[in-house]
Amino acid sequence: MSKQSEKDIPRRLLAWYGENRRDLPWRRTADPYRIWVAEIMLQQTRVDTVLPYYERFLEKFPDVGALARARPGAVLKVWESLGYYARARHLHEAARVVARRFGGRIPDDFDDLRRLPGVGAYTAGAILSIAFGRRVAAVDGNVLRVIARLFAIKDPVDRGDTRKRIGEIAARLVPAGGPGHYNQALMDLGSAVCTPRNPDCRACPLATICKARRNGSQDSIPAKRKRAAVPRREAAVAIIRNDRGEILFAGRPSRGLLGGLWRFPGGVLKDGEAPAAGLRRLLREELDLGVRPGEELFSVEHGYSHFTVTAHVLSCAVRGPIPASRCGIPLRWAGPRGLSRLAVSRLERKILAALPPTRPARQPIEDGKKTPNRVKEPQALRTREKPMSKDHIPATPAIRVLKDNGVDFVLRPYKYEERGGTEVAARELGVEEHLTVKTLVMEDETKAPFLVLMHGDREVSTKELARILGVKAVKPCDPAAAGRHTGYMVGGTSPFGTKKKLPVYVEETILSLPVIYINGGRKGLLVEMRPADLVRLLKPVPVKVAR
Repeated sequence: MSKQSEKDIPRRLLAWYGENRRDLPWRRTADPYRIWVAEIMLQQTRVDTVLPYYERFLEKFPDVGALARARPGAVLKVWESLGYYARARHLHEAARVVARRFGGRIPDDFDDLRRLPGVGAYTAGAILSIAFGRRVAAVDGNVLRVIARLFAIKDPVDRGDTRKRIGEIAARLVPAGGPGHYNQALMDLGSAVCTPRNPDCRACPLATICKARRNGSQDSIPAKRKRAAVPRREAAVAIIRNDRGEILFAGRPSRGLLGGLWRFPGGVLKDGEAPAAGLRRLLREELDLGVRPGEELFSVEHGYSHFTVTAHVLSCAVRGPIPASRCGIPLRWAGPRGLSRLAVSRLERKILAALPPTRPARQPIEDGKKTPNRVKEPQALRTREKPMSKDHIPATPAIRVLKDNGVDFVLRPYKYEERGGTEVAARELGVEEHLTVKTLVMEDETKAPFLVLMHGDREVSTKELARILGVKAVKPCDPAAAGRHTGYMVGGTSPFGTKKKLPVYVEETILSLPVIYINGGRKGLLVEMRPADLVRLLKPVPVKVAR
């Protein structure tokens, strides 16, 4: 590529960025702390996934000092379900270093930043260029791909020497003016236009100087070395309840995969090992606990970055009392309220969602006493109230829409009460009512129907909504009309899969929640999902009408 073409890259890219820049909260600030938090969250995670977590995190920890003073468990709880939990631990540790060594000010030196836990070359470059205006490259996966195509670099980009070569090219392309905007433009181009598959070369501002496009190799670049098949593991976990219906959790080590989170007792099985036998062995070896496993309740599939696991879930009775810790591992009983304070992984959340409502269980089996021949399956598992999973739930139009669109969701069934509304649902599921979302079928003075999504603990200001919509009045539809519009019964109305396609309005504060619980298309069933997926499927209009 000629020197003139290289000089054209920043100019063209910045012009394109000026017209196509995404409005993101971390782009409305020059605060190094907020930019740092965003960059850590965005590692290996999509923007729409990060958005609600980012806002929630900054509400809880608005500055370095607040984060440095926080307890590790509190940080992990706010991070819960965002994944890659080492990021949260490193961010917390780094905040303490910044508070102690730099007086709470994010350093503006590359080497100082690199020494912080969890800060690599990319993150340091992003902070320096965006927050401090330094002429430093920030090379992530998107940038690797864009530059590899621009210069037709056919060597695998996951090889060290190739990454070094691309890094050198990236460094010399960064302009002196607007380096932060340039780096963000390059990332945006990679995520929106120069995508891994089927790049949209017609929309690319660099198409005429791209070597890969000229020789027709854009679909084969960047090359990557063939990866080994993702291994599969079998695991067994114990559901142990006390006489108050609380469930036993074990603490994980502070380091390693999912470090600092809480889990169900259990672990990975040996090859060919039966779940019940393996669980007895695991709990004896790890916790010195004697257990009597019952029948397997269900199994849950879950994927991590480097392996997948099938977790076999068994109800267990315990021999003898259980102390607060065992073999150096902390143990804790948790009911619905306690669960709201425990940070657990997505796998644990999947299991909890499939369990029947917490209820008092049989008394623990004491040492020396005769044990029953068989631990009976809870009654709820032998009736039509059996806990539901994505694979076993009777399909509703809403569930079909979620599945067909690849939404990551968890089914949250509960014991339905007529006229109980979201208050009962929140109580039964042990979640905050503010996180539940009710679907209201409303109409204007011409009887034109539409949906309003509102926090479970808030009401709709019909006067304000009418003003926003530019109509004379709005009111709830009568149940019969609502059923004709949606195809759902009152108490089981979901905004997904409605009989008629209806305009959707959403209270804007719902979109900043880390997770929501919304009707799955039948009575007694909520769906746990991210607000970003709701936005993607429904494209609702945000409004401020809560009272």
